Amino acid sequence: SPEGLAAEVFVSHAWGESFKHFAESIMETYRASVRKPTLWICTFALIQSDDPTVVAQQIGPPDAPLSDAPFARAMQHARELLVVRNDTVD
Repeated sequence: SPEGLAAEVFVSHAWGESFKHFAESIMETYRASVRKPTLWICTFALIQSDDPTVVAQQIGPPDAPLSDAPFARAMQHARELLVVRNDTVD
């Protein structure tokens, strides 16, 4: 959101993992960090909806440049990329 915090880390993951494993992986990654970074995780940054209208309002029309999509903007501004791997989907 324009009023939100600046994303420092873009988090990429597969939908096949359990949420518990996903959260534990992130917590372990930054366990030793005194200052925890601001993460951009699509599940929390975007409304998850089956309604194409809601999705289009967030990501724009099909002919919009990919650079305008929330994922691209978040990646451009993040200083780190965290890829959360799991043992279910690779």
